[in-house]
Amino acid sequence: MNHAMSEEPRISRSHEQWARFRFSVVGPLLAAPPERGQLQSQLEKLAAQKWRHPISGQWVQFGEAEPVLPPATCPAVCRRV
Repeated sequence: MNHAMSEEPRISRSHEQWARFRFSVVGPLLAAPPERGQLQSQLEKLAAQKWRHPISGQWVQFGEAEPVLPPATCPAVCRRV
């Protein structure tokens, strides 16, 4: 019982660290959205940056992800994942 209780805070902290990291990356875009047509270039700049991994602390680079839309809102031109 003590083992399960001791694991929960670690998992919770890890989850919170990732949440803070994600917000630190996209927060500036939310606070000051780019002009129309500039979002792609802003995302490319973010993808080119190196970041401190929220758990290990090592420098890492995350790639730009393709947007994933629900099938109902995704016409034939969308790429299904």
